Amino acid sequence: MGTVYKRFYWGIKSIKKSSYISCIKEEKIKVMTKTQKRKEVTKRFLTYVEETFPNYELDDDGFGGYISLVHSDYNGLNDNVITFHRSYRDLFCLDSASEQVKQDTDTMQVKLDEIIKELELWVEEHLITNNIELEK
Repeated sequence: MGTVYKRFYWGIKSIKKSSYISCIKEEKIKVMTKTQKRKEVTKRFLTYVEETFPNYELDDDGFGGYISLVHSDYNGLNDNVITFHRSYRDLFCLDSASEQVKQDTDTMQVKLDEIIKELELWVEEHLITNNIELEK
């Protein structure tokens, strides 16, 4: 499932988070690709929104880029809509949105950042568990 990092029996050459290194005698260690990370973050975040904010309806743009979180007080002018961009992992709403929507956006952004950190820590722990050092 994902990027294959290769490990030397005699040590590690340079390694980056989203690539693999070539080696002479190798042992394959599977890690998530960027796409898999993005999908996992999106899945966890949308699950959180559905459970925590039942007054928002999810509206997918159909092209895989944006998901709109439409507040129940939607007035047809996009004022009370929070937009989540999957690739950039970012949330935003209009300045003319209600105070409740702005607060919800801030709350959701904090949780989204936590989910991203949690996933990055998992990947890093997985690599460390398998004796692979990351370049900083």
